[in-house]
Amino acid sequence: MSHVSIDHIYRETSTWETSIQWWQSLGFTIADSWGSDEHRGTRLTLDDATVVLAEISNDSRPADSVVLSTDDLAALSHRTGHNIVVSHWGTSLIAIEDPNGNRYIFETRNEDG
Repeated sequence: MSHVSIDHIYRETSTWETSIQWWQSLGFTIADSWGSDEHRGTRLTLDDATVVLAEISNDSRPADSVVLSTDDLAALSHRTGHNIVVSHWGTSLIAIEDPNGNRYIFETRNEDG
C-alpha cells in the first residue's frame, strides 16, 4: 500500500497583497517566495499546515486544489487511467476531479527536482 498525505492547499489569487495579508492575519508566515511582476508564488506555513498562493491576472478565474503527496504515482495512474505529468517545478503529478468538480493533485517529488 502506498503512502498518501496532504502536502498543501493550492490557491490562486488576483489580489496578491490582500491575500498574503489575510493568511498572515491567521498566523501563517511566508516560508518561501518566487517569481515577479504579476506571476508570483509564495508558500505560507503555520504549524503543520501549508498553503501555496499563486498570482493570476484579474481576468482569470482562480483555481483551487488540494495537493496530496504520494510515493506511488504509477500505481495511481494505473488505477485511474490518468496520465502522469512532469511539472516545471520538480514534481510529477496527476490531476483528478471528483464528481463535484473539486480538483485534487497527487504528486511526488522528482529525484532531480
